Amino acid sequence: MIQEQATTEAAYWDPPSDQQVVVHVSTDDDLTRLLDLVLTLRSGRGIPALEIRRNDGSSVSLGTDGTWALVTWTNPLKETFHSIGDHHGDVMVFDYFGSWSEAPAEWLVLLEKATISLESYVNTGLPDTEDVVFEPD
Repeated sequence: MIQEQATTEAAYWDPPSDQQVVVHVSTDDDLTRLLDLVLTLRSGRGIPALEIRRNDGSSVSLGTDGTWALVTWTNPLKETFHSIGDHHGDVMVFDYFGSWSEAPAEWLVLLEKATISLESYVNTGLPDTEDVVFEPD
């Protein structure tokens, strides 16, 4: 259940309109539907990243190719962190708000694990989970 005092919004790049879309997220189901929508979008740069923002100034971004994902976290102190993964392959390419972005394989986690990290962040303000841990940038 999402905390009442937290204002949570989500943003992604919409390739057809070439604009950022911002929506409010109020339930876990809202987040699931939004992620499902973003996964259907494609640009020449790949799948758009999904960024979740809280009113404390923190945010979590998820970049994905549909299988693997990079999770980045900016805490309320504006310190940045990236996920530590177990993928051993090529870099992953994704669309970060209209820009070509890449993530090294060693930062990638499975999309299912990354999704749980986003849910944790929406519900608690912290994206750390048993399967997704972070290191400073």
